[in-house]
Amino acid sequence: MTSLQNIKHYHSRFGFGLSLEDYLIFTKSNSFDASAHLNKQVSVSDYRPLKISKNTAPLRFKEMAEMEKSDRKAMAKDDRKVVIEINGEWVAEMASTSNPLREKMSLFWHDHFACKPKTSHMAASYLELLRNQALGNFRSLLHGVAKEPAMLLYLNNQQNRKGQANENFAREVMELFTLGIGKYTEEDIKESARAFTGWAVGADKSFKLNERQHDSGTKTFFGETKNWSGEEIIERILEEEDAAEYVSGKIARYFLGKPPSEKLQSNLTKTFYEGDYEIAPVLLAIVNSKEFWSEEIIGQDILSPVELLVRLERDFRLSAENNFYRIAIQKSLGQILFQPPNVAGWPAGKGWIDASTLPTRLSLARAILLKNDYELKTNKSFAQGEDLTENLSKRFKKGLQVEPNISDIENAFGHLAYADQTTQITNWLIPETVLAQNEMIEEIKLLNSQGTKGALALIASLPEYQLK
Repeated sequence: MTSLQNIKHYHSRFGFGLSLEDYLIFTKSNSFDASAHLNKQVSVSDYRPLKISKNTAPLRFKEMAEMEKSDRKAMAKDDRKVVIEINGEWVAEMASTSNPLREKMSLFWHDHFACKPKTSHMAASYLELLRNQALGNFRSLLHGVAKEPAMLLYLNNQQNRKGQANENFAREVMELFTLGIGKYTEEDIKESARAFTGWAVGADKSFKLNERQHDSGTKTFFGETKNWSGEEIIERILEEEDAAEYVSGKIARYFLGKPPSEKLQSNLTKTFYEGDYEIAPVLLAIVNSKEFWSEEIIGQDILSPVELLVRLERDFRLSAENNFYRIAIQKSLGQILFQPPNVAGWPAGKGWIDASTLPTRLSLARAILLKNDYELKTNKSFAQGEDLTENLSKRFKKGLQVEPNISDIENAFGHLAYADQTTQITNWLIPETVLAQNEMIEEIKLLNSQGTKGALALIASLPEYQLK
C-alpha cells in the first residue's frame, strides 16, 4: 500500500485519525502495511486500568440506609462526580494512547453491551472489563459482561428469582448480544431466564449466585431438556453459527460504515466461528477485504460525538482543568458515555446528524480554538442542540479553562505561507476523497493569514472534518 489516502483511511477507522507525527512521516514515505500494523496493535500487551478506576470503592447501600438523608444525597452526588471523572479519563486515554485500536474496540463494545452503571465502582468495573478484553476473545468477554453488576442491575436480573422469573436479561443476551431478532423462541427466553435466576449483585457489589433464588429444576432450551445453568446457556448460544454471523457482522458495520457484502459476511462468520470467537482474526479479515479499501466508503462515514471529541483532543492537544467540558460536549451532541439512550445502544452514521446537533458540531472548533478563554458553569445543564459556541463563550463565576496546545502543529506548518499551510493541514485532517467536493476549501486557502490556529479552526469547522 502506497496511498496516503489509504493510510489516513485505516487510521480513521481503526483509530481516531492519523496523528500529526505519522502524517509527516507518511508524506515522505508511504510505506505502510495495514495488516502488520493491526497485528502489532492486537499482540502488544499494553492494557492498563485507568488511574481513577483503580481508586473507586463500592457504595455499601446498607451503610447508606443508616445515614442521614442529607449525607446519603451528598455521597451519591460525590459518586456521580467520580463517574464524570471516569468518563473524562477514558476520553483522555482515547486521545493520547499509542494503541488507539484497543480504545476504539472498547468504544464498540461499550455500544454493543450498552449499559448504565448505577455507581462509579460499577462503571469502573464494567469499563475495565471492556478495555481489558477488547481485542481478545468474545466468549470470555460475554461471560464477563453477563456477570458484571452494572449489567445485571441494568437488565433487572436482580429481580430474576425462582418462581418469579424476570426475562429481560435473558432476552437481551440473545437479541442484542449474540443472536439477533428471530433466532430463538419466546419459550427459549422463558426457560433461559430460569437458568439465570439467582444471578445477582452481592453486598460487596460483585457478582453473586444466590442459591436460594436459583431455579435448579429442569429447563428446555433449544430443544434440549436438562438442569441448565446460566453459564451453560451462554455456551449453548455460542454453538450457534448465527451468533458468529450476528456479532462479526456488527463489527464489520462498525468499521465499514455499512453492512458487509454477502461474500465478506460469509468469510467473517466462518473466521469468527471456526476461530472460537477470537476477535483479532475478524479485524484482520476486514482490513484484508477489498470492501474496506473501496472509495465508496472512504470518507463516507460520520464520526460519533465521542469520536469527534477524541479527535479534537488528539489534533489540537487539548488540556482542561476538569472533565465537565467533556460532559457538556457529549450532552450537546447526544452521546454521553455510560448513558446510552436504551439497551440497544446509540445510533450510527447519519443518525448522529439533525437540525439541532449539526450547528453545534460545526461550532466546536471555533469555540475551542478562537474563543479558548471561555469558562463553563459546572452546574449548568446543557440541552441537546443548545448553541455551544455561545455557551462556551460566556463567562461565569465558576468555570474552567480548556487550552489547546498547537505548538507542534505550528512548528510543522508555521513556516509556510498561509495558503500552503492551510493546504497541508487540510490534507492531514480531511479525507482526500471529499477534498474536491467542497468549494469552501479552495476559498479558505485564499483567505488572509490568520495563523495556524485560524487555519485549524476553519478547516475543523467544515463538515468534511466530521467524516472518516
